[in-house]
Amino acid sequence: MPQEFEIIVPAGKKKERLDVFLTHHVENATRNKVQTAIRSGLVLVDGIAVRSSHPVAPGEVIHITLLHPPPPDVVAEAIPLDVLYEDEQLLVVNKPAGMVTHPAYSNYTGTLVNALLHHCASLSAANDATRPGIVHRLDKDTSGLMVVAKTAANLEEAYNFAKWMTFSKEAYMKEAELASAAGSAPKMPVSVDDASIELYKEFVDKPGILMALDNLDNSMVESLAKIVPGYINARWEGKPGIDVGEDKDVNMWYMFNFANEGRYKYEDYAAKLEEFANKILADAAAEMNK
Repeated sequence: MPQEFEIIVPAGKKKERLDVFLTHHVENATRNKVQTAIRSGLVLVDGIAVRSSHPVAPGEVIHITLLHPPPPDVVAEAIPLDVLYEDEQLLVVNKPAGMVTHPAYSNYTGTLVNALLHHCASLSAANDATRPGIVHRLDKDTSGLMVVAKTAANLEEAYNFAKWMTFSKEAYMKEAELASAAGSAPKMPVSVDDASIELYKEFVDKPGILMALDNLDNSMVESLAKIVPGYINARWEGKPGIDVGEDKDVNMWYMFNFANEGRYKYEDYAAKLEEFANKILADAAAEMNK
């Protein structure tokens, strides 16, 4: 299904190639996909088709249509699973770090869903045919327990159980018990309470993490999200003053998105990123103290 975007070039925007600008401002767009759309006449600047090298100017209205090929059929794959609980209606698996939860653009094989289809005779497809059984998710590089729904009739209950398991103190204690029995460690607790934090510390032997946990009272993340206008957007749209190759003055969405593709290495820009993060925190602290 095609996706359509309309973007107005902001005032004060420096000259930048159209394809580079759109790569920065359209979620999940790659430069190759943008250039293909431009060549196909699916990108209009003030209603006119232009070249990829067109220099964007403040006030221009850009309309882009991205065509997405239909996803391939999701196939079962004989990938080992760490199943901690299973009955006729649901199962609980320990997803390892490095495994994508469900098929998506550029990751159609080797996912948890591919493994589940091989393990189970059937899975609920009430949510999405490409995500059978999935009622919540973990990022690729995050390990932890996941609840999977086998039947559509119990999809809501599976979701409620996943919610309880994620945010409940009692559930976190059970997760830690299961992880310990499996010779592993639980993920960092989502709900910040003294009992859960102290339990997590029993599994962690990294001074930096322990120091951060001891300093949670000074953390501003939750307050920033609630109090400081635009904080969440700033995490994605903020520009730390970094050029990556031909891509100039990239934003944080670019940094998050393309690091995983190997386009650049975080460590090469660590100093600038740290400076940018500290400025955001300082500005936010000033706002909260007003």
